[in-house]
Amino acid sequence: TAIDELRVARDLILRCHREVRSEGCSAPLPPIGVMIEVPAAVYLAGPFAEEADFLSVGSNDLTQYLLAVDRGNARVAELYQALHPAVLAALEHIIEAAHQRDKSVSICGELAGNPLAAVLLLGMGVDVLSMNSTNLLRVKWVLRAFTFREARRLLKAALAMESADAIEGHLREALAAKQLSRALVRGVRPSALPVAP
Repeated sequence: TAIDELRVARDLILRCHREVRSEGCSAPLPPIGVMIEVPAAVYLAGPFAEEADFLSVGSNDLTQYLLAVDRGNARVAELYQALHPAVLAALEHIIEAAHQRDKSVSICGELAGNPLAAVLLLGMGVDVLSMNSTNLLRVKWVLRAFTFREARRLLKAALAMESADAIEGHLREALAAKQLSRALVRGVRPSALPVAP
């Protein structure tokens, strides 16, 4: 949540790396990144990207904290909306801040494995999607059907919408127009999906 935390962590990692090398071990320094999971980190994405090697977004926690919704609480769980306009605006801000500084951004969590969201993330220019392997073929099938330009157009329209329901409806229509609706059906085995060119 603070740039000082990154600096302290980085100093500790560098100290450990020096100690390992002083013992005669050949160990490359790993890239040091920041996991963005709380609103405070969203607003500091630029300064974090200045000092980190990459940014990664934990979409489950970030969505929960942005919307102040506990996914585990049945009384409010329906308010957890991964395609909420505020979540999309936060993601776009993070990706832009990192890319302005030539740093990569990965998205992990349920959002990365959601075929609807993946199209928007493509439009934002995200570098890496980290997802459960059960979603991989489904997302790959959908992403191969959209050009970057098409994804950008969908993103621009989505960012102008005021509700998650409107955004989801917009994206479902876009997938249906490309005969990709089966990618959204839970329980369809990935092996049953057509192989995209």
